[in-house]
Amino acid sequence: MFQSSISEQLPQDLTSLHRRTTSASACYILGKDLELFSLTMANRGPSYGLSREVQEKIEQKYDPDLESRLVDWIVAQCGGNIEKPQPGKQNFQNWLMDGTILCRLINSLYPRGKEPIKKIPETQMAFKQMEKISQFLQAAEAYGVITTDIFQTVDLWEGKDMAAVQRTLMALGSVAITKDDGLYRGNRDWFHRKSQGNRREFSEEQLRQGQNLIGLQMGSNRGASQAGMTVVLVNAAEQSVPDKNTGCVYGHPGIPGDPGHNGMPGRDGRDGAKGDKGDRGDIGTCGTAGKEGPKGDKGEPGVPGIAGLKGKCGDNGERGPPGSKGNIGEQGPKGDMPEIPKSAFSAKLSESTKLPAANAPIRFDSILYNHQGHYDPETGRFTCAISGVYFFTYHITVFSRNVKVVLMKNGQRVIYTMDTYQGGEDQAGGGAVLELKVGDKVWLQVADKLLFNGLYADEDDDTVFSGFLLFAT
Repeated sequence: MFQSSISEQLPQDLTSLHRRTTSASACYILGKDLELFSLTMANRGPSYGLSREVQEKIEQKYDPDLESRLVDWIVAQCGGNIEKPQPGKQNFQNWLMDGTILCRLINSLYPRGKEPIKKIPETQMAFKQMEKISQFLQAAEAYGVITTDIFQTVDLWEGKDMAAVQRTLMALGSVAITKDDGLYRGNRDWFHRKSQGNRREFSEEQLRQGQNLIGLQMGSNRGASQAGMTVVLVNAAEQSVPDKNTGCVYGHPGIPGDPGHNGMPGRDGRDGAKGDKGDRGDIGTCGTAGKEGPKGDKGEPGVPGIAGLKGKCGDNGERGPPGSKGNIGEQGPKGDMPEIPKSAFSAKLSESTKLPAANAPIRFDSILYNHQGHYDPETGRFTCAISGVYFFTYHITVFSRNVKVVLMKNGQRVIYTMDTYQGGEDQAGGGAVLELKVGDKVWLQVADKLLFNGLYADEDDDTVFSGFLLFAT
């Protein structure tokens, strides 16, 4: 019954091939063609009858305990700066469906600079998010996950088979454990190592004995498959090696069993191609114009105010006589040169202070200039000692995550600077002119969450914070 329903839905060229192949090996031949055919069978709306039963069985395969283990591994593998979702299949799907976390996961399994996905954009567009899921699936297969363990994009995006998503992530973790290249992070007991192949070689004599045993089977050989022949050859090879420990003698192979029942139909395929745009409808008729409302009465003009009287001009006073010119005073002593007020600093991050915490002053602990001592490297704050106008500036190297920093004055936010991490190393900067009084404090800090603290520094890259007095007031 299942075979006939498939034949009715297949194209003509695949139908003829399906009628000629009914054994287990023929079903494997049709596998790839059926996969292509399933691409046009997605998005059929609610499932009923047999399709509903199949969907319920798929959903029963989802493992909540495995979900918790996979969440822990993903957070550990990606660096620990990812917020965990609430437990539950729907929350797990929402956590992964935009593709960003999956792309970061596969990138973390490669050395720095050799990541397979160079750019992971942040986007709310559905097709862009599905494109990131597709990039992850291609990278996972290239990493070593076998094709049969790879889920389809709709399995995650539409939640059709979240158990398949779990199966792919388990297979990816097992490959990472098996590679043992030092890039795996997390508990090594979360996944099992993949077994290595054990190829067996048979001599010509063993193969001939297996062929002779085919003729000794009871009944007819009609309907026997190549898989059955392989079992007979293996049995023949095992019979050719006597058991030295027990002295047992192997008997002849049994009669091949009847073919098994057909398996459950596969899951729905991906979405079909978007249809052409329909013809534009006819323009509707205009409705009748509404009635004009009555015009209001004109208001009466107000009473004008009374103008005041103009005052008289006063008489001109008499001009006073000019005074006598005074004597020139003695020249005063020469004054001292005024001391120019000075206040400046410049400091940068070190290996120990990079990726700072959020909502706290950033400690630029590597001093470049701080002769007046107005900047404190222990607290990360500059304290004004001379009232005046100052210029503050910062240069940032961004790596591994986004950056959002704010220039603070006495606990008040002055300016923001944000950079969305695109891969590699980004650069960002900012600056402002501020008027300060003695005792005012200025510092730089990470705004909002830890996801925006990608300020980075190493022997080749610097993040610097500087400030100096323009003029005193």
